[in-house]
Amino acid sequence: MLGPRAHAAVPFLIDALNGEDEFTIIAAAVALWHVDRRIDVALPHLARLFPDFGETVCDAITEIGPAAAPLIDQFLQRWNPTIGTCNGQPPTHWASWAPAILLPLQR
Repeated sequence: MLGPRAHAAVPFLIDALNGEDEFTIIAAAVALWHVDRRIDVALPHLARLFPDFGETVCDAITEIGPAAAPLIDQFLQRWNPTIGTCNGQPPTHWASWAPAILLPLQR
């Protein structure tokens, strides 16, 4: 977690989850996880964006880690371990390729 000073950003991050820019929503979900561990608030927004923004959501899931386990089925539907891609695109976050990330998510 980022510490007490970052908690002032939580209301703004929650507001950003309801915005119109999908990439801002995904970034806000990840930031909310880092600042306040509010996965219950972040995951529904990531799940909603998965169909159209799968690669970016895959990156967010790998950054969040095991707390994103409720989305593992959607993640695995898009994950291709043979070529290291999610949703047909190379991952931009290195953890997308790591079995050490996928195994805890599957538990």
